[in-house]
Amino acid sequence: MRRNRFRRRSRVFRRRRSGAVLGKVLLWLLVVPVAIGGYFLAQHLATRNGGQPTVAPSGDTAVTTAPTTVATAPDSPASPQENAPNIAHLRAFYLPFTTAASRTSTFEAAAAAGYNAVIMDLKDADGRLWYASATPLAQTARTVQQQAISMEGLVAMREELQNKWGITLIPRLYAFRDHAAPRYLENARVTVQGSGDSVWYDNDPSAGGRRWLNPYAEEARGYILELAKELHGSGFALLMLDGVQFPEQEAQAYYGDAEQTALPRGEVLASFVQEMNAAVGKDGWMLTVSGMAAVGEKTGVYGANPATFGAAVIAPWALPASFGGRLTVGGETVVSPNAHPHEAATLLFGQLKARLQLMESAPSVMPWLQAQGYTAEDVAAEVAALHEQMGAGVPYVLYHPDGNYTF
Repeated sequence: MRRNRFRRRSRVFRRRRSGAVLGKVLLWLLVVPVAIGGYFLAQHLATRNGGQPTVAPSGDTAVTTAPTTVATAPDSPASPQENAPNIAHLRAFYLPFTTAASRTSTFEAAAAAGYNAVIMDLKDADGRLWYASATPLAQTARTVQQQAISMEGLVAMREELQNKWGITLIPRLYAFRDHAAPRYLENARVTVQGSGDSVWYDNDPSAGGRRWLNPYAEEARGYILELAKELHGSGFALLMLDGVQFPEQEAQAYYGDAEQTALPRGEVLASFVQEMNAAVGKDGWMLTVSGMAAVGEKTGVYGANPATFGAAVIAPWALPASFGGRLTVGGETVVSPNAHPHEAATLLFGQLKARLQLMESAPSVMPWLQAQGYTAEDVAAEVAALHEQMGAGVPYVLYHPDGNYTF
């Protein structure tokens, strides 16, 4: 049995004597087809509003980033939802939006296995928008892809998924992790320290370096809030945000003058979370965070534990493969976590539970679980550990980057 590997003296699970008491207490492939298949194609062609393509100029134009203050709550915020969705019943899986048209069999199998929600990236990790947003900043940013589905087509997709398979479509939006929008949103991007106007990359562009939106900049925050409010107003009762963070590598990154960047980073991101709460309702969205950061470890890109930012629901990234050769939390270690899903999940979720119990107002949890490279038994081991540690029925998101599952 897998569980038998989880022993204090085993070679899989090791405990460091120092800090043991503390450990107990503190715890998106293919270019989108011009048509989105069958029914979606008809809807898209009938209603497409001419979303413009992303333009790739020969280079980035240097601009001056005007000093801004931390954005306040949006003008005319939406009222909090009176009938917010109850996430406790959700069993979700991830699917690349660009492949949705060909996934009828996936939806059928998922529904038959009891899955009732699907998460798709409508603003991906590159910052590309796959629906034709009508928001002003999306138009300025030129991030709407040429083949993007219209809002009417997107709503029709949502309704068909719900009516045909009982599956709720949850859009995911990447926030400040965005390589596309900083090209044109002049007052929203991170710039190069000392230049005052040159766009910054987190690495050499020839080595895959990416641009970033500036979490301190009001225009960057407003861009994400506009998208969230637009989707929420079109009937998407539950959204997910990812990339609410600072870059990992920040050499020569410039976020603004001292007045602009006076607030600590954790407070800046927490303030943005409160703006999201005001925009779509506190129970109208969830926040993806690092699993390690959620237990108080490796919080650098957040400036603090993101579980404390005020999101009603957090979705910790809990894939064993993401932890490398060993997972160490709170003085305890699981060696080769990818080979031992039950033990890795047991350690992480046990520590997460203990951490949340120390919080006065703890968020609900809907973690991401690994499917890539795993058998059905491996997935079942992850789910079992989640429910053993955090309670039967805790919702989760099953993740395979290509959307290939054995439910």
